[in-house]
Amino acid sequence: MQSLSTINCSKRFLEKSFCVKYLGVYIDCHLTWYDHIDYICGKVSKNINIMAKLKHYVSKATLISVYYSPMYPYLIYACTLWGNNYNAPLSQIVKLQNKAVRVTNDVPLMESITPHYSSLDFLKFPDIVKLNTCMLFYDYFHHDKFPNLPVSLVSELHNYGTRSASSNQVAIPSFRINLRRFCPSIIGSFFWNDIPQSIRDKPSKKMFSKALIRWYLAQY
Repeated sequence: MQSLSTINCSKRFLEKSFCVKYLGVYIDCHLTWYDHIDYICGKVSKNINIMAKLKHYVSKATLISVYYSPMYPYLIYACTLWGNNYNAPLSQIVKLQNKAVRVTNDVPLMESITPHYSSLDFLKFPDIVKLNTCMLFYDYFHHDKFPNLPVSLVSELHNYGTRSASSNQVAIPSFRINLRRFCPSIIGSFFWNDIPQSIRDKPSKKMFSKALIRWYLAQY
């Protein structure tokens, strides 16, 4: 009897692995993304320590450059996959980002951090994930349905007028478990429907991105 821990594929045995790294992303067997989040936290923490040491010798503009150059790419890379997750595993990333903002703006520990995100034009991590997920939807609807997302407009599903159909909202796919709900095509449908139609209808991706960032920042 073949072991459950191995698979015979073309006369080669593939051993079961609980986590693999593929294209810079750690993928665990349960798709919790915990291993990748731990990896991101380690990288971000190191960069924050660098920022804390530099703050006494460089300007705020330089600290902002440090935030966007070595640290920010870790936050956005493949975040549409691992960033759509429960709050608990993402809480450490949120805390680290708050620490980066405190270092950059020299914010006292007990002072509210949200206004400083707005003053620095920094998006909070949950909004970074929403932005990048909505960018996928913008590409899908404005660039010949690329990438291939299993989503449809409400107006494409029926021919009678409703508020959702007239505002070009996306039909929410069905789901039963949160693992499926966190798929970009499903949770992104909620994100896309939440943003104003005037932003969804922007004629270029750059204009859409700028308008959506301003809309998120206005809520801080």
